[in-house]
Amino acid sequence: MSEMSFRVVGAEKLGQLGADLKAAGDKELRKELFRACQRMARPISEAIRDAFRRELPGQLGSWVADAMVIRRRLRTIGKGAGVRFLAKRPKVDGEADLSALDRGRGKHPTFGRSPWVVQAAGMRAGIVRRVEESKVTREAVEEFTQALDRIAESLAGRG
Repeated sequence: MSEMSFRVVGAEKLGQLGADLKAAGDKELRKELFRACQRMARPISEAIRDAFRRELPGQLGSWVADAMVIRRRLRTIGKGAGVRFLAKRPKVDGEADLSALDRGRGKHPTFGRSPWVVQAAGMRAGIVRRVEESKVTREAVEEFTQALDRIAESLAGRG
């Protein structure tokens, strides 16, 4: 099972807030941080699915997007602080190499030839990059950043 990932929130702001929340031991504000991350993740996850559905040729886009599993990982402390999205397509009726599809190359079976052929025609590279730069992602990240600011202000008011 191949996976691909991208990161949407910088480490410095989230890392500092995570360390402050851990030091303060405020569980309610930590819950609010995770809720804000979930609110950000929904539109970005849908944008990833829609991009694969729209960008890949023929039935391939639906086949990949319908079974795609997208997880978000929120790390609040340390070097890897940030939000990372991991997309996988489980091997249900065939495995999809998402990173290869994102590069604009796909393999599929054909009738009467060797079992698999590589197809580049009809595919554009950089699906994930276009999602990262999309308006939906920018708006979701801006909303998340505002939530981080609100949480930081609440923490400062309590401290």
